[in-house]
Amino acid sequence: AAGSRSTAYLEKLGMPKERIVTGPVDSVDLRHFEAGADAARNDAAAKRAALGLPERYFLAVSRLSPEKNLPSLVRAFARYKSRAGAAAWELVIVGEGPSRPDIEQAIVACGLAQSVTMAGWVGFDDTPTYYGLASAFILASVRDTWAVVVNEAAAAGLPILVSNRVGSAPDLVDEGRNGFTFDPSDTDQIAACLWRVA
Repeated sequence: AAGSRSTAYLEKLGMPKERIVTGPVDSVDLRHFEAGADAARNDAAAKRAALGLPERYFLAVSRLSPEKNLPSLVRAFARYKSRAGAAAWELVIVGEGPSRPDIEQAIVACGLAQSVTMAGWVGFDDTPTYYGLASAFILASVRDTWAVVVNEAAAAGLPILVSNRVGSAPDLVDEGRNGFTFDPSDTDQIAACLWRVA
């Protein structure tokens, strides 16, 4: 089972506890993300310039699909930005998928064209650079069985803001220590998490 939530679910279905093996979730090359993020930080100015990345940003990495809740994240980011003013960090979204038009529409509707970067699809070798140059990671999914991007962000040393509906949240987020969880249906709560970390 992929973590404590999956274990609890199997137990609820009647599987005897002694027959359930929990984790580790070892499908992520943690060293790749740790080393790649460190390398990016060691050459930050050149990497930022080459990729057109802002000085400080929240990073979202995911398939651009409805369950990832990215239009709501954009709306929450707009609330955070309005509170933070000129000191606000920016938002970088890495990924491709069918929800891209909805996300772009939310960006325009919120007047965030200058504050949100849609980076598109980024390959495995280059993703650690985006983590390494980010200030914090956020995943606002309304459902996600595990979400290995949380492992990747943690390996890269980022504070992690994770929806409480993500399977890995109870196992990887140490509330107030390495990040925070939030209700993905509450844009005010998401905005408050962004504010708190920034």
